[in-house]
Amino acid sequence: MQREVFAIIPGARVASQSTAKSEVTHRYIHFDPDAQKVRIGAFDAVQLVGWSIGWQLTPERFYMSNSGVVARYQRRGIYSHLVAQMLDAAAAMGCSEVVSQHLPDNRAVLEAKAKLGFVRDGFCFSDEFGEMVRLRHSLRT
Repeated sequence: MQREVFAIIPGARVASQSTAKSEVTHRYIHFDPDAQKVRIGAFDAVQLVGWSIGWQLTPERFYMSNSGVVARYQRRGIYSHLVAQMLDAAAAMGCSEVVSQHLPDNRAVLEAKAKLGFVRDGFCFSDEFGEMVRLRHSLRT
């Protein structure tokens, strides 16, 4: 399913098993294989059509790592619902902000997250993907 979802993003590559288990997947985001992960799925009957995965980085900060929606299910609000559920999960964990990193040309996700209250927080570099846009969402009201 990752191949189908990420194949439409120019420049994106599907992570291999060895990459997914490496100690550091991003220069600025530490991947802790022992961290409790939040996994949210969107289903059409029993078929997984979208997902979002994230984990708590610090007591205050939650990282949205990986999300996607199968092409034929896009533009139906599924991604927005997945993000909203991740924000709720992060708030329930006591986090005050949610951060994520994205390819600069992934306009669909950058625009969707902007509509949901995420703001650009600069750039960073990933050894796997190159330059990435950092986004931040404050959970404080």
